[in-house]
Order: sequence, then structure tokens, then C-alpha cells
Amino acid sequence: MTDSLNINILAKTFDDLPIGVGIFQVQDLNDLKSIRYVFMNKVLLYEMRKERDEVFGKKIIEVAPEAYEHEGGLKVIETYRNVAADGGSVNLGLVEYSNHMVAGTYECTIHHIESNYVYVMLRNVTELEQTKNDLEEKNSELRQFAYVASHDLKEPLRTVSSFIQLLEKKYQGKLDENVSSPFLGQC
Repeated sequence: MTDSLNINILAKTFDDLPIGVGIFQVQDLNDLKSIRYVFMNKVLLYEMRKERDEVFGKKIIEVAPEAYEHEGGLKVIETYRNVAADGGSVNLGLVEYSNHMVAGTYECTIHHIESNYVYVMLRNVTELEQTKNDLEEKNSELRQFAYVASHDLKEPLRTVSSFIQLLEKKYQGKLDENVSSPFLGQC
């Protein structure tokens, strides 16, 4: 097999992954604006709302200058540089990002490939996080309802309990097993 065939197979494999994968070259470790796109799979291109020819081979500053102005974007870009320089992998956890076309919450990890090259794995978890927040809100509402309901039930139960205690005191020792309570026949 030729190298170009292997690269095509690899590119096709990455392109079809259900998670976003991108490869970046950090041309100058001292210049965050020198980072360029080497590869972006379909998922990342969709998330960016870009076509391949708009991205491949271009610098981030040319394609997404807002990333340098956005806290989440800048954190990711700085991590590209740090991982390219130091090696290893960094899990950034959840990163918020938005521009004029997209907004969301992403799970983001950055991994060293070789000198000055990193790859990023990105998964859009916006809907998952929204569902989680909705469930937490519903859970909070349910806890509040349970508290109110238990409080509302306690008062009548206290009244009944007090009434039973009064009856017990009033009839204590006056009733035996052969005598029935005046209340038993009414139930």
C-alpha cells in the first residue's frame, strides 16, 4: 500500500467518526496566532458551519478570529500550544463557546501527536447539559413539592393523633376486651 492510500483510509476513518476530531499545527510555539488547521472531520466542520476549503491549511486567526476574543476559545488555543510544546494530553472538560453562527457546550480533550502537532477531540454536549439542568430543576421542584405535601399532611395527622391521645386518656382503664368503643361501630 502506498502512503497516500494509507492517508486516504485514515482521513476517511476520522471523517466518519461520531465525535469531532481536528489536527492542528502550532508553527511557532511563541505565537498563538500561528496555529493552523491541518484536518477537521465532518463533525467539526459542521460545528464550525464551514467547508473544508474554508479551513484546511489556514490559520485559526483567519478562519475564526472570534476564538481569540472568547474565553473558552482562547483557553483551547492556549492548550494547543502547551500540549504541542510539552506533550501529553489535556482534558479541558466542558468548554462553552459561541460565535455569530453557533453556541454550545463541548467536551474537549487535546492530545500531542509529535513536535508542533496536536489533535483535538470535541463532543457537543449542549443538549445533554440542557437536559441535565432541566432534570436538576425538576428534581428541585419535586423536593419542594414533597416538603410542602409532607408539611400539609403533618397538620391533619397531628390533629388526629392528639384526638386519639385524648380518647386514650379519657377511656384508659375503662375499656376491656369485652366492651367495644363507641367509635368502632361507626367506621
